Amino acid sequence: MARLEPQGDPVPLDPKAASRLIPLMGGGSMLPAAPGLCVTCATKHDAIHPHNATSLFYQFRFANQHGRAPTWADAIAHLSEAMRVVARDHIESVTEFTMPAAGVAPIAEPFAISEGL
Repeated sequence: MARLEPQGDPVPLDPKAASRLIPLMGGGSMLPAAPGLCVTCATKHDAIHPHNATSLFYQFRFANQHGRAPTWADAIAHLSEAMRVVARDHIESVTEFTMPAAGVAPIAEPFAISEGL
């Protein structure tokens, strides 16, 4: 298998962007959600809808912050009880509804829209 080698000098990161980097466990970092997207899952949705548990941004950020993989129960935990029922019913109609391990409570993370860099 061919080995990929870096080509040329790395592109310098804008200082304003560098100050907003999200550090990751084990090294590395990622940029925050783009403007207009949810800061938690980097997906466009309203506060009354779940976070996107399939978003790689959500998965990396959640695991980095909480030390475990996110579940659909986490993604809907910020919703009202009535909306959690509706969201869970919908999720179960299209995929498996996932829960944290036994004895671990879902984590409700706030909804907010990113202002970008």
